[in-house]
Amino acid sequence: MKKKLHWRLWLLRWHRRIGIVLSVFLLWMLMSGVLLNHGDDFDWDKKAISSDFWLTWYGVSEGSNNLVIANKVLTVTDNGLYLAEQNLGDCSLLLGLIHLSDQVVIACPQHILLLSKAGELIDQVDQHIGLQQIFTATTSENGTVFLQDNKAVYRLNTVDLSFAIAANHPNNWLKPVLPSARISMERWLLDAHSGRLFGRWGVWIVDALALLLGVLVFSGWALAKKRHQRML
Repeated sequence: MKKKLHWRLWLLRWHRRIGIVLSVFLLWMLMSGVLLNHGDDFDWDKKAISSDFWLTWYGVSEGSNNLVIANKVLTVTDNGLYLAEQNLGDCSLLLGLIHLSDQVVIACPQHILLLSKAGELIDQVDQHIGLQQIFTATTSENGTVFLQDNKAVYRLNTVDLSFAIAANHPNNWLKPVLPSARISMERWLLDAHSGRLFGRWGVWIVDALALLLGVLVFSGWALAKKRHQRML
């Protein structure tokens, strides 16, 4: 009798300890699961992680902090060009961001965009709507934007986004900005939910906690069964 009682006390003690450990795990799985389930409602796939800590954790470069339009940061990523959370389209390489007196020009190899000072898209041209050149560099002088490809240097007409060969031009070309990875809130939640956020070991830890949950269920069932037998 004492042996059976000792076994039940030992099982109850470990049942409680495992339950305390798993309570935090279950709470996080519940919260992250609910957030992921409503990903479309909150647009998690469109919202990017901006925390310096997590960007460093993922090994992502933040790029240049000088690329700002109307207090919104312009970033070029593997998934496109973004002004804050607004996707401006494809951009394999950001050749330059040029502020004019009342407009802003964004230049990519096959995509030229014209924005207002408030960051609103006015016009754009790319390879899908007539742009034949593949630009390699851009610069500006006295309010005029210049673009260079492998054949010539062009002057940009901001009225209709047309190009004309420039006889004279500056040579102080802007340094291009390479695209970086973009970590969305959806990816962060998925990685945290599965344990991938902490690498290969994180996945194993989540698996181990899931097994502990199975042990908790089994021990709870065993304790309930013993108690039920005593009551009969």
